[in-house]
Amino acid sequence: PGCIQNLNSTSTVVVKSPTATISGPHIACESATLTAVTDASSPIFEWGKDGQLITGESSSTLVVTMPGEYQFLVTDDNTGCWNISDVFNVTILPIPEAPATEVSSGSTQICGEGSVTLNAIGPAEATYSWYENNNFLFNGQNHTFDFFSPNNVPGTYTYQVTQQLPGGCESAKASVSITVKEVTPTTVT
Repeated sequence: PGCIQNLNSTSTVVVKSPTATISGPHIACESATLTAVTDASSPIFEWGKDGQLITGESSSTLVVTMPGEYQFLVTDDNTGCWNISDVFNVTILPIPEAPATEVSSGSTQICGEGSVTLNAIGPAEATYSWYENNNFLFNGQNHTFDFFSPNNVPGTYTYQVTQQLPGGCESAKASVSITVKEVTPTTVT
């Protein structure tokens, strides 16, 4: 496509319309940033969602938080030529809640040697990621974690777990702290 410019009463020129495409994710967690891609030398942008103009959105990028069909109109301010992008479908997925946690065996207070089984409570289809002091340990569909007091070293050990539902959105971390207390030897007299 092109647009016609009248140079004078006897001459006209066909000028190529600017390109108009959208780049960005089609599926995102909570929000997505869409970018208008064009070859217009002096672009003016107008964004739309579901066939309606989005008032006040005239940047080359658009942050979206709602699912829908997005398009933009670009006008080259130097030539007056314009173009409309194809529809770009966006799905916004919610962030799941952090999983509930429970101690399914043992206690979070250990004297010397001991073990604790932590359990993340969430949907069966979730994938769980376990962390120790915010350092990644492992992930998978295993919602349990077995803690063994490390060489009877006293201290507080903090474990976190997240859940990720099908579609890829990961929750915030839920935390559980386990305290290993020093065992003081007793002497019998």
